[in-house]
Amino acid sequence: GQCLQRGECPCKFGHDEYAPRSRIQRDCNQCVCVNGGWKCTTNECDGVCTAMGSHYTTFDGIHYDFEGDCTYVLSRGFGDFTWEVLIQNHDCSGSVCGRSVILRVNGEDVKLIAGGALHATDSVTSLPYHGEYFVIEKVTTMFHKVTLDNGLTIFWDKTDRIYLRAPASIKGSVSGLCGNFNDAQSDEFRTPENDIEANAVEFATKWQATTCDNAPQRVPMNACAQFANRRGHAQKICASILSGQFVQCHEIVDYEAYYGLCMQDYCKTGEEKSACTILSDYSSACAKNGI
Repeated sequence: GQCLQRGECPCKFGHDEYAPRSRIQRDCNQCVCVNGGWKCTTNECDGVCTAMGSHYTTFDGIHYDFEGDCTYVLSRGFGDFTWEVLIQNHDCSGSVCGRSVILRVNGEDVKLIAGGALHATDSVTSLPYHGEYFVIEKVTTMFHKVTLDNGLTIFWDKTDRIYLRAPASIKGSVSGLCGNFNDAQSDEFRTPENDIEANAVEFATKWQATTCDNAPQRVPMNACAQFANRRGHAQKICASILSGQFVQCHEIVDYEAYYGLCMQDYCKTGEEKSACTILSDYSSACAKNGI
């Protein structure tokens, strides 16, 4: 019951309290506790877009789902430096059936084929590969990395997951399934015709790069009802999002969305790696926000 001077008031972040003049990191900005509130730098931060299975997250943080065995424009940039990242879902031309990536930069095309092969200049080649405006390299046993001259980076796990990191310098000059990266979520489903679709399926349809027999479909959200025998184990695996070190992140990053994805992915596949991928992504989202 003791009154404090305003300058002695603590600040709250997540479930924790911080003493005056404490500092925390929020993405690319640093925040200082002053008079009971956070004062942060105003740097423009990079954006991250992900494609993982049927789950997509835009640069501006919109989560949506669709299923479609077609080729789609994941993201593209316009201006003096033109580039385009296409995803070819369910491509079986390589050593496995999975998601391939087609990269087009200022007229130069390469294809990262599901399974890990690289097809460039009409032949299969090895890594590292140096294009005129980009470099492709193997950075871990799991991921290949593409770095464009404009600072855009692509991480690809050779079968499914793709992470695009866009520098703040290209904010507002991109389009595709990853959205337009303008810090606004209300216009995220903008089409090549500059219309805004009301749902993810119609949005994805407009970003098909080729004509496909099968249109995108909504993802059934009842995998745990369809495979009820997997629900119990899914709850055990995904429970880590609800407790432990993740608790302090709940108020900052929407844990319910990730928990739902974790449950659905495990129930759908019965594979723990599907759930672990979601847990890893939630951990990364928390770390990006300073937790």
